Amino acid sequence: MKKISIKLKITLWYTLVMMIVAGAVLAILTSASQEMIERDIAERITKSVMTFSRILDKPNGMDIPVPKFGFYEQGVHMVVCDDNNNVIAGNIPFELETVPELIDNEMYAIRSAVKTNLIFTIILIIIAVAGGYFIIGRALSPVTKIRNTAEKISKSSDLSQRIHIGGGKDEIHSLANTFDNMLDKIEQAMEREKQFTSDASHELRTPVAVILSECEYMTDCAKTYDDVKESAYSVKYQAEKMSKLISELLTISRMDRNTMKTEFEETDISELLNFVCDEQEEIHSENITMHRDIEEGIVSNADRFLLARLFINLISNAYSYGKDCGTVTVSLYQDKDNITVCISDDGIGISENDLPKIWERFYQADSSRTANENGSMGLGLSMVKWIAECHGGDVSVQSKSGEGSRFTFIMTKRSSVSVDTV
Repeated sequence: MKKISIKLKITLWYTLVMMIVAGAVLAILTSASQEMIERDIAERITKSVMTFSRILDKPNGMDIPVPKFGFYEQGVHMVVCDDNNNVIAGNIPFELETVPELIDNEMYAIRSAVKTNLIFTIILIIIAVAGGYFIIGRALSPVTKIRNTAEKISKSSDLSQRIHIGGGKDEIHSLANTFDNMLDKIEQAMEREKQFTSDASHELRTPVAVILSECEYMTDCAKTYDDVKESAYSVKYQAEKMSKLISELLTISRMDRNTMKTEFEETDISELLNFVCDEQEEIHSENITMHRDIEEGIVSNADRFLLARLFINLISNAYSYGKDCGTVTVSLYQDKDNITVCISDDGIGISENDLPKIWERFYQADSSRTANENGSMGLGLSMVKWIAECHGGDVSVQSKSGEGSRFTFIMTKRSSVSVDTV
């Protein structure tokens, strides 16, 4: 059995309601107006008949010329009949073939009025149903377009398809615009997924190739213990690099699926930042000086591990892309509502064209410095942005090529109530 369309269902329901309402209104009007019609007709008939009867009561009344009688007065037809109901004078109305039997209180005008009202009501219902069907069809046309677009996407897997109806502000148009926005996000997510897969494969391919090459050298070409040891160190370095990349990929995967467990607790931000700065100064042997301007005693509700990761990534980047004999500056301060962390360097900086892209995964603004030199995989800043948003904050950057960069992380102060989220 063929399914009935929504448009037809709504039209049928609309028609049924219209018929019920029209029938009820017609019945009420007929009932209410019947007494008034009967009273009006009775008054007119009585008046006309009484006038006519006075004329007939005069001597030789039937000898008076017919036009003078006025057989049609005030909408009332009058006919003079004999005892056998034969017409003596007057004209029978064209609606009647013969003179009807005289029945008390029978009003033909009421029947005619009801018939006229019924026909008029039926015509109005037909017009209303036709107009409603047309309006419903126009209103639901975006739904048809949404369905057709979805079918095209399903058949072609082309996520660039859009509905593009625009113009209206009703619920259907809002649904279509929401559908377009959803397709935009899905398309962007799919493109990011493809790029992510491609970049991850590329990043893993290089260390794997090096490991295989070094293993082949050790088994086929190494002559001395030093040769084997040197190759082993190279294998170890590449394996550690792969391990770091896999760990970061797993972290980002959890972020995307919102399965990264966060544990918010009262955290001394000042103490945590000082600890990270001490650690980074020990790790990095570059001839770079760190300056600190960290306000003491700043406490907020935060995830200690994730916040430390954010500080590590930003400070490590400042060291990695700083210049020799340069400076890395770390500052922390608070106002009434916010906590602000600024990490800046006077290194190579970032070009204006690269600034919007640095938050993308695997993107490295400085093509002259590769992952082999500084260990960067291009994932750190994307993680920084996620951690900042996780804390209800924001991270921004100001930079000029050749003049250094300044990263600013701002988070809203939180109460000391412990919060665990997944």
